[in-house]
Amino acid sequence: MNNNSLHSFEEYQRFNNKLFIYTVMAIEPLILTGAILGFQDNHVMLIITGLSGGLLPIILLLLALNTKLKTHLDKSGIQYKWIPFQKKLKTISWTSVEKAEVIRYDYVGHGYRISRKYGTVHNVAGKMGLQIILKSGEKLLIGTQKPEEMKNFLSTLSL
Repeated sequence: MNNNSLHSFEEYQRFNNKLFIYTVMAIEPLILTGAILGFQDNHVMLIITGLSGGLLPIILLLLALNTKLKTHLDKSGIQYKWIPFQKKLKTISWTSVEKAEVIRYDYVGHGYRISRKYGTVHNVAGKMGLQIILKSGEKLLIGTQKPEEMKNFLSTLSL
């Protein structure tokens, strides 16, 4: 652990679910083949189906592969953002935090979610994350692939 890691924690996570990637890659030729065979005589429907059914999965795959969750913790607070969807980091000051701890959580899905149990969830993969309870009672969960590093950083703070 380098000296800078004692003063902050930073993590970039990206979607790399192999099952999702392989499923899109396997379905794509089937969609295009179905469009070509099903609408050979109707060129308008062939174009519409080809564009919507053929291009949409590729666009979604590229978007998923280029989406990142940035998390930064330092002595002033917690910052996070979804790249490319948010321009600015969302910031939570430690003074507004009642409790923050790394926990193992139940499956909540991927991406941005609302959970009754965990509050607003930001999750890329896995089942470990920073559970934040604000003094206002609001809950937030930010997933992490580096739970031990995050715990080590949190232990340096006096919360």
